[in-house]
Amino acid sequence: METFSERWQQLARQTRRKINCGWCLHVGGTPMVLMSLVLLGPTLWARRQWPEQAPLWYAWVAGSAVVLIALGAWWVARRRFVSVSEAMVRLEARLGLHNRLSTAAAGICPWPPLPARADDGIRWSFPNTLLPPLAAAAFLAAALWVPVKARLLPTVPDEPAAWAATEADLRDLTRQDAAAPESLEETQQRVAELRAQEAGKWFSHASLEATDKMREAHLRSMAELQRQLTRAAESASRLADDAAKLPTQTRAGLQDQFNQALQGMQAGGMKPTRELLDQLRNIDPRQLGQLDKEQLEKLLQGMKDKADALGKCLGREPGEGHQDAEGGPGEDEEGDGPGRGGVTRGPGTSPDVFGEQASETEAQQPQFLESADLSRSLPGDVLEVTDSKHEIELTHPPLRSGGKADAQGGGASTWQESLHPREQEAVKKFFE
Repeated sequence: METFSERWQQLARQTRRKINCGWCLHVGGTPMVLMSLVLLGPTLWARRQWPEQAPLWYAWVAGSAVVLIALGAWWVARRRFVSVSEAMVRLEARLGLHNRLSTAAAGICPWPPLPARADDGIRWSFPNTLLPPLAAAAFLAAALWVPVKARLLPTVPDEPAAWAATEADLRDLTRQDAAAPESLEETQQRVAELRAQEAGKWFSHASLEATDKMREAHLRSMAELQRQLTRAAESASRLADDAAKLPTQTRAGLQDQFNQALQGMQAGGMKPTRELLDQLRNIDPRQLGQLDKEQLEKLLQGMKDKADALGKCLGREPGEGHQDAEGGPGEDEEGDGPGRGGVTRGPGTSPDVFGEQASETEAQQPQFLESADLSRSLPGDVLEVTDSKHEIELTHPPLRSGGKADAQGGGASTWQESLHPREQEAVKKFFE
């Protein structure tokens, strides 16, 4: 059974909490309101500028400010806090017990029974105590929930697809080490100059013309470098393998082809790497058969890989710059079949939208439409098609002497009836 001492101690602790919490709310109410008003304006502005990031930062800032103000209020108000013994003195004065609780706590006399209504007589002033925290909470909520129209960021139009395709080529060539960095930097500088102009002029006539010229020059230089690499690799491979078996004229032609390919690489708009050029300059095409087979094969394979990398770039269309480095499809692309449509997602139509497609053999066979209503047919319409065979005359014609024509057939009728007399004279002179 709960004793009188425990009940009086519990009532004293309640009185102590009521007094101490009241002092904390009294001290921290005004700073809390000022803090919420200070955060209101910047928060609304941040929500307009950065609608996605502002709520997260606001939660951190507002939460930290509330914790700091609460700690500061406790630090300032703690000098006015009361203890349990002081709360009992408050109860003695309120209930008129004349120090009976203090003496009972000291063990001098027994604890008195609790009255029917044990009231400490402490009442909070709600306007002075709870109104400031409620107002601060309202301002903090308003800063987060008041509708704010987000600022419309200036939209940048999509740049020409040739820029993205060219930059994708440059990335692939750099990764494969297929061209000299100086040649790639020149092309990258041209793209940067085109992008540096105002976005509104990207699709102007002058900009598109400059873009086309840049793209054509880039493709032409890649194609020329690929051709020269392929020619040099083919001629070097044949000279290394069959130099002794080839005729002198063929061997000399292959040597000239290798030298011309090397000169073309040096004079082209896109040059190979300096390391590859030095290796090719040090090779005498007349002595290719005497070189180390392993080093020569490694050199030829490197040239073939560089030519293949250039070929892949030449096969890229201007709309494929969004693909990754390996040339795979975008994340929204699902392969063959009908798609959702879009610039980066392929066509949105299905290949069998008009029904099942006929095979090539079926497409070559003639088909005829049948009409049951012949009253609507027009002159020239095909009414019926039947399969039939030609009737061949099986009787042999009678033998005829050579050079003798029939009296009523053959060329006689043409000679006698079709030709004009002057034409007959011309034919006679021609055959005389």
